[in-house]
Amino acid sequence: GRLGLQDFAVKAKMSPRPGWILKADWHQFWTDVDLSDNNTIAALDLKRNAGATASGTTPGTATDWSKDLGSELDLTLVHKYNSNAKIVFGYSHYWTSALFSALNGANRQAGAHSNLENDDADWAYVMIDSKF
Repeated sequence: GRLGLQDFAVKAKMSPRPGWILKADWHQFWTDVDLSDNNTIAALDLKRNAGATASGTTPGTATDWSKDLGSELDLTLVHKYNSNAKIVFGYSHYWTSALFSALNGANRQAGAHSNLENDDADWAYVMIDSKF
């Protein structure tokens, strides 16, 4: 929707043991455009699709559209197996926001009763990184 994406991140890492690295990254995401103050067609369409009033709030809630897209925590554990291979374990949790839920087109396609029905998300992975 050409709203722009901004990301503020705080990152930390430590080595609990030789050959192991633990990383934690926290992100706060927001749009460049403040939909509470923006009277563009995109903002009005977003409010209408989410059942919002002209003032920008969703009926029965104190939701405002401002800029908040949610936050994310990424935890990564890396083990350097040898000079040519490392194993990476990752876990992430995303805390959604009302704006992200309303913008999420997949939410409408999944048959949600409202664009605001959007749960937080969790995912994990294991990766083997090898050099040839």
